[in-house]
Amino acid sequence: MTNTHRRDFTSVRPSKNWKEVYLDGSPEKEKQQHEIWAQEHAAIQKMVGQQIGTIMRGQHASPLHSVRVVLEPYDGLPEFARQGFLKEKKILTGTARFSTGSSVPEKDDSHPGVRGLAVALRGPDGPRQDFLTVNMSWFFKNTSEVMTIVRAQAAASKAPSAQSKSTMLEVTAKALGAERAQFLLDRIGNQLAKPVYSLAAEDYFGTMPIRWGPYAVKPCFLSLNPAGQPSPTSPTYLRDGLKARLREQELAFELCLQFYEDDQRTPIEDLTNPWQVDAVPVARLTMPRQDLDAPAGTSREQAAEELSFSPWNTHGHEPVGEIGRARKSIYGLSAKTRGACMHMTPQVD
Repeated sequence: MTNTHRRDFTSVRPSKNWKEVYLDGSPEKEKQQHEIWAQEHAAIQKMVGQQIGTIMRGQHASPLHSVRVVLEPYDGLPEFARQGFLKEKKILTGTARFSTGSSVPEKDDSHPGVRGLAVALRGPDGPRQDFLTVNMSWFFKNTSEVMTIVRAQAAASKAPSAQSKSTMLEVTAKALGAERAQFLLDRIGNQLAKPVYSLAAEDYFGTMPIRWGPYAVKPCFLSLNPAGQPSPTSPTYLRDGLKARLREQELAFELCLQFYEDDQRTPIEDLTNPWQVDAVPVARLTMPRQDLDAPAGTSREQAAEELSFSPWNTHGHEPVGEIGRARKSIYGLSAKTRGACMHMTPQVD
């Protein structure tokens, strides 16, 4: 996408009537289950760490690059969009980390994988605000499904390569049933089969809703940059392409929001399908010209790998829904497991 997206809010019908549903109807029981899953996730994280020699992120362990970013709110936003950090129209600065969504480092950028864009921002006197996004607009029904896939991937990693797909299907089908398992694995396979030619040309979507004042929204970063060229000539072509672009010019995305309107088109709990409402732009995320090989660039890269990105690094834009609440337990323990700096200030220079 090369043009600014339409700042037309006339089609938006935001509703305050969204609600959250707790597992077993009990916040206390749900929290207990989330802590059990967090322990299981951390155990798998440690197992993978033993295999590769170091404990890394549970997902998105393969960094592509980390860059300096500036977020500038747009003027003229309607009242329902001017919530939280957008209310005072403050410019935020910080770090964005591009990644591949595997649990182990990948040296070859052509290796299939979901691509991630995690952004950690802070204003001159304000709290930190993180956004975690990926280049797919759908997700899973609930955390139970997410953990099933995590278990299946762990089992497949220990199976002979010729049996990895059948192992994934066996573990997933046992937990979710054959039909749902096949649906999810086919969907994952289709996503992984999509070629990525440029990190700058991808659109990145928040997979769960967050609070936006009295409203609920799904955030996304939509690219304003020209499409990449389909010529992966080296194993590091995605990283090389991003470095080359930023050495010559700035890159930009628009922070866009999809507002909850009703349970049919914008469900809070079941995130299987993308929300069926327009995404409207509220701010511009700029990646200024920078040399990622310079000392400042390598320092930022190292700092980002020590940083914990979490949707719960926020003040007023907390995740809503069961999957979002689960991430508080799972991400927190995952960060502690690898010794990450959970609340470190993102580098802005």
